[in-house]
Amino acid sequence: ATCRARLINCCMALLRTGELRFIDAPEPLLHLERHAQGDALQAVFNLSGQPQMLALPTTLAGLDGHPCAGATLAADGRTLQLSPWGVFFGRPTPTHAHTTA
Repeated sequence: ATCRARLINCCMALLRTGELRFIDAPEPLLHLERHAQGDALQAVFNLSGQPQMLALPTTLAGLDGHPCAGATLAADGRTLQLSPWGVFFGRPTPTHAHTTA
């Protein structure tokens, strides 16, 4: 399998079985994180027909190759522009990875 296929499989496993944490976001956005065994994946959903912007609480790196579209992450990894009904998948950068106590 290619590196891209392995990455997508890993992320899909996180989406199915990782511990769920909701992250505060204004309506009509839904922001969540799934994490397990030191790995994390965040998803942001625009639940409206209007474009939305979100200032992210942590720096994210976009997940290339995911099947959904409709979002643009700023170069600094901290601002997300979502199209109507847009979806974004990203991972915390190493300095902002989820840790458990």
